[in-house]
Amino acid sequence: MMASDRDKDLFFRLIKTQRSSSSQFTHTLRTDEKEASTPNKMNSIFKEHFEKLAKTNSNPSFNKDHDNLVKIDVETIVNICENQEITIQPVTSTEISKRISILKRKKCWNYNKTTTQVKSQGYISETFVNEQGVKQGGILSANFYTAYNKNILDTLESTNIGIKIGTNYMGCPSCADDIMLCAGSEHDATIQLRIIEDCTKNDQVKINSNKKKTRNTAD
Repeated sequence: MMASDRDKDLFFRLIKTQRSSSSQFTHTLRTDEKEASTPNKMNSIFKEHFEKLAKTNSNPSFNKDHDNLVKIDVETIVNICENQEITIQPVTSTEISKRISILKRKKCWNYNKTTTQVKSQGYISETFVNEQGVKQGGILSANFYTAYNKNILDTLESTNIGIKIGTNYMGCPSCADDIMLCAGSEHDATIQLRIIEDCTKNDQVKINSNKKKTRNTAD
């Protein structure tokens, strides 16, 4: 049920349609701490918001033991690559041409230590460094996040808890960072939420509870 897995062209067309459907700018932007009514000040608030998202912050709810195990695995992989002979498949001319064409379109896949500026209503913010996450609006961002988030989806499907259509599991359809949990009972929904909680603690993902929606389709 994931358009990014089945049809990438359709997936990006849906995102483009969603982003281009609104051509109106807000006249007032409010947050818990600030309020802005001019384009320049609104741009500053957007910049502060995205800069905060791009910074790494410790969270007491994250599973530190799991994080340490992941770091040990990474060190092991690096050690193997650096100290053991590994047969590397030669790069073909077709692969080189493909990468060059990507660079020409300025769609680079390397997100390490990149910088970002926020543009809104003609104003461009100061630059800030991305320490985590994916680039806002990046051509590959949705795919990168889907790959990172795949552990949650695989864990939910492996439990077989949730609704089905025939033999097809439909318990957690998703698009990029939006996940819908489809359960046949309150008990199943509770289990799904607990799985989400455990996975997000291990993967250091924060769920925005303010954006959740609940719908009961019984009867």
